[in-house]
Amino acid sequence: MKYKIAVIEDNPKHLEDVRSLIDQRKDLLDVAYATNLNEALNLFKSQRYEGVLSDALFPKEVGGVELPSGIDVIDYAMENRFPFTIVTSTYHHAGKTEPVNQRSRNSGMELIDNNLPGAEASTKRWADGLATLVYLIDLDREGKLKYGIVKSGGSDSKHIGMIGEDGGIKFSLPPYEENALDEVKKKLRL
Repeated sequence: MKYKIAVIEDNPKHLEDVRSLIDQRKDLLDVAYATNLNEALNLFKSQRYEGVLSDALFPKEVGGVELPSGIDVIDYAMENRFPFTIVTSTYHHAGKTEPVNQRSRNSGMELIDNNLPGAEASTKRWADGLATLVYLIDLDREGKLKYGIVKSGGSDSKHIGMIGEDGGIKFSLPPYEENALDEVKKKLRL
């Protein structure tokens, strides 16, 4: 069964990169693309997606200014109970990604970032983001993901977690199991 996902990216170079990666896996992936938040929300309303692979900063509408719209994607995915992965380049955006990063962490996920010494602003870790998303979709298909409210520091937040073998919920970050993403990358031929 194919993975039905949405991809959100406004930068033409990064959009070309992720399309190139995904086009090689059309036998496994059924993908729709959006370049701004309004397009993405229209996609979500028109069809059910199993997950979303999203940029962190992009405009709300065509021709709009770049905003931390990844927060809206996270909130929508949490409310509608489907996995998400945020891919960005803090190297390029500097501190502008922090609100999305914080919201993502509060949901139980980290950004897939290339903010490493010497990392180029012209690349993003799309393969890692895609592998993480497919891993989460597989868990969701198996009923092993939990979406809920978690009390943390006196406040409630929506959170994603994994139901462990013992039935307990692990609110930890991917990969939840050792070498899990390596197996997904093999399956996706990444």
